[in-house]
Formats: sequence, C-alpha cells, structure tokens
Amino acid sequence: MRRKSKLLFFLGFCVFLICLYASRRRLRRSWRKRRYRRKLVRYRDILNRTPGGDEAVGIQYMIGRILQVKLASFSEALQEYRKIVEGHADHILADSALYNLGVCYEVLGDGARAEMTYLRLIRKYPGSSRLEDARLRLEEISYFDR
Repeated sequence: MRRKSKLLFFLGFCVFLICLYASRRRLRRSWRKRRYRRKLVRYRDILNRTPGGDEAVGIQYMIGRILQVKLASFSEALQEYRKIVEGHADHILADSALYNLGVCYEVLGDGARAEMTYLRLIRKYPGSSRLEDARLRLEEISYFDR
C-alpha cells in the first residue's frame, strides 16, 4: 500500500510540473504578444509623425512584418503591405511587400490571389531578390492545386 501511495504522489507531482510548464509557456507567449503590440503602437505613432518618404515606407513594412510574423495577424498585415505596393511601387521594399502580400493571401487560403500576386512580382520586379522565392511559391501552389 505504501508503494502505491508513493507512486500516486510521484504521478501527481509529474502532472503538476507539466501543467506548470504549459502555463509558463502560455504566459511567455502572452508577454511577447503584448511587447509586440506596444512596438506596433510606437511604430504607428512614428508613422503618423512622418507621413511620407522612405522612412515612412520602412516603418510601414516593419508594421506589416510584426503583424505577419510575430502576431500572425495576416489580414492586418495585408492592409499594410497593400499600402506600400499601391502607394510606393518604386520603393526598394515594394518587391518584398508584394511577396509578403502573396504569402498572406496563401496563408488566408486565397491561392488564386496569391498566384496573381507572385506573377505580378515576377513581371514587375525581374531583378528582385524575392524572384526565386516567388517562383518556388508558384510551383507549390500549382502542385497542390492539381
């Protein structure tokens, strides 16, 4: 009987440690999201104070990246990337914004728009560093659409 109680205690303690570890991970994830939300507020404040020029486009791109990569808010990231692509098509970050726009469409399940976006990137920016990535994504889309 004593051995059984020790085993039950040990199992209970293990379950407690697993729960503690899981809650700690959730807490850390929550803190990270809060930190990135604060960064977004700061970036948007700077963007409102400098409404034009190359710095504003760079800040807008960073806002899109935080929304896409760190917060997984793809629909919000789409809006930021669209502003760059439509308003500043000649900027150095426009090709990367167009590529990320396609990635966001892909993640949101709109493969047709993603495909059109990648094709647009290939036609409009033939010297882009994202050209090969766009071609690979197009191949993946066409492979999985079969």
